[in-house]
Amino acid sequence: MAAPVPVAARMGLPEGVALRYLETLHLAGGRPYVFECRWLNPAVLPDPGPDFAALSANEWLVTHVSLVSGDIAFSAEPALAREAVVLGVAPGVALFITERMTFGLAGPVTFVRLAHAPGHRVQMVL
Repeated sequence: MAAPVPVAARMGLPEGVALRYLETLHLAGGRPYVFECRWLNPAVLPDPGPDFAALSANEWLVTHVSLVSGDIAFSAEPALAREAVVLGVAPGVALFITERMTFGLAGPVTFVRLAHAPGHRVQMVL
């Protein structure tokens, strides 16, 4: 699928580049917890391509792709229409957003947007 201009620009790729798009809903206690929208750059992925029906994107990436750098950003933003529907919240409600880029030796690998449903605590253990 052709990446939207903001996604291609964020990844440093040309406008109209074909990327693989995945949506994943993470649950906690049977309730929506995180809605994940991930763009993968197939040009830097090993062949054969992944079967994400059998393995999560995160699990596959950490076992098949050497990542050399990345960045992460945190913000609070109003729920986009699709996020509101999937998370079961009102459009425009404030969500905690995490955006993450990862890079391999051959270039950008993924851009991920994680929309966290209200009422959950996000904790990082170091």
